[in-house]
Amino acid sequence: MEKISVGIGLIIVTCVVVLMAGFVAAAWFLLRPLAVSLGLVRLTPYDYMVQAWKAERAGRWEDALAAYDQALRLDPSDQDTHARRNTVLEHLSDLDE
Repeated sequence: MEKISVGIGLIIVTCVVVLMAGFVAAAWFLLRPLAVSLGLVRLTPYDYMVQAWKAERAGRWEDALAAYDQALRLDPSDQDTHARRNTVLEHLSDLDE
């Protein structure tokens, strides 16, 4: 009987930990934009890449280019970012023609 109680106790503790981790993750997801806008957290190259992808999907090529430039400012050696930036430049040059 004692082993069963310990097992149930471990299951309950595990469930509580998982729920708390989920709560913390959800809170961070919701509060991170506010923390960024207040200057409490800095954007990462990945954050700028996400901004660029969203801008590309919306056809906002200048915004995408600016976001890729920000990502490269933080991580100049990222070849994927260079490639995506070049693709945006090609789109912009096609629009100019």
